[in-house]
Amino acid sequence: MAYIDEPNVIREGGGRKKFILAGIGVVLFLLLVFSAFMEPWYREFQRHRTPEGPHGGDLYTITLENRRVGMELARLEPENRLMVFLRPAADDPEWNPADYRIGFRVGHMTEPHFLEWNEDGTILATGEDLLDFDPLDPRPAPFSSVRRFYGPSEFSFPPAGDFHLELEIHRGGEVVWEGKRWSYGPEAHDHDGHGHGHGHSH
Repeated sequence: MAYIDEPNVIREGGGRKKFILAGIGVVLFLLLVFSAFMEPWYREFQRHRTPEGPHGGDLYTITLENRRVGMELARLEPENRLMVFLRPAADDPEWNPADYRIGFRVGHMTEPHFLEWNEDGTILATGEDLLDFDPLDPRPAPFSSVRRFYGPSEFSFPPAGDFHLELEIHRGGEVVWEGKRWSYGPEAHDHDGHGHGHGHSH
């Protein structure tokens, strides 16, 4: 019987590799826990720094075909249907809102729901306007101006809650802008110091 005199060598590399992989796993787990903890805080931070638009919605600034455009995401009460306002930051004689349509997805929607340009608009009233309005006064009501927008959506949103919208702006069958923006619940628009303020737009 032949014997091999060479000693068995125990390689240390395998143990070190397992130790490194275990360390990476712990770090990834801690990052997941940290991100889950920070997500509500970050959303609240974003809520407070998102400006409130003139129609009580969330106001953002986007670049649309080389134009700086204000985009407000608002919910038409009392049905809480989504409507979108687009307005160039500067006067533009070539701007025609009817050239565009806006698609959005929310939740588990696989196909976009489109908001068409609403030439007829609607009458928007604030609570202060309604309290001050005298039906016997012959002067025009302070809230009687017609505001034109895209929408409203065919379905209603829950009255409370925040919704992360995937938005697309189409012109001539092509997507000319897309992005994700938050539509915050009505609690974000109170004026007792806890609603969102007029910070920077995204």
